[in-house]
Amino acid sequence: MKRTLALILCLVMLVSLAAGCGSKAVPAGPQTELSGGGSAVPEAEPEKEAENEPWFTFRPKVSSVFLDEIFPAEMVQSWYNLVDAVMAGEDTFACPDQDTYDWMIHQFHDRCFPLLTEYIEPSSEPVENGIAHLTYTVPIEEFQQKLAEFEKLVEDIINETMRPEYTDLEKAMSLYLYFVRTYEYDYDTFMKMSDECPEYLSSSNI
Repeated sequence: MKRTLALILCLVMLVSLAAGCGSKAVPAGPQTELSGGGSAVPEAEPEKEAENEPWFTFRPKVSSVFLDEIFPAEMVQSWYNLVDAVMAGEDTFACPDQDTYDWMIHQFHDRCFPLLTEYIEPSSEPVENGIAHLTYTVPIEEFQQKLAEFEKLVEDIINETMRPEYTDLEKAMSLYLYFVRTYEYDYDTFMKMSDECPEYLSSSNI
């Protein structure tokens, strides 16, 4: 459940960074006969934007106004470096020091890239010479498969629920309506997790 709320926050932030896609090529028009025989060069029809054509593509490196305001720029940059590393399947990235690493690794991914909360964890290796480490919880091939599935999920939800001309309010409402119609709280699982790990309940946003 907590993961679902994190996904909602992530999607809202991703929407504000969406970029449009180009329109598809249109086939040439019908040929016209000439008086001297043969045919003319086909006349091209005006380009038309296809209905429901995807306009959003997944952008992994995002932050939030809140995080940008309360954390220094080098911490946000370290987060972007971490994202670049996981997208490339690497286990090291640039980070200035241990304190920056400790704050960043516990503050950013559950808010900005919720998939990573399950598949990476802090490394026991210290930050040295500006290089930090991370540990994958599954084989890298499995992680890359999960990453591809997550990218498609995000793109499909946004492309199916909104259009680029929507205002920020309309985008937020479209996402809200999609989630309330598609998902519901799993209270049984939530309470089970709380019984097994009491600190989960105290730290939950619910």
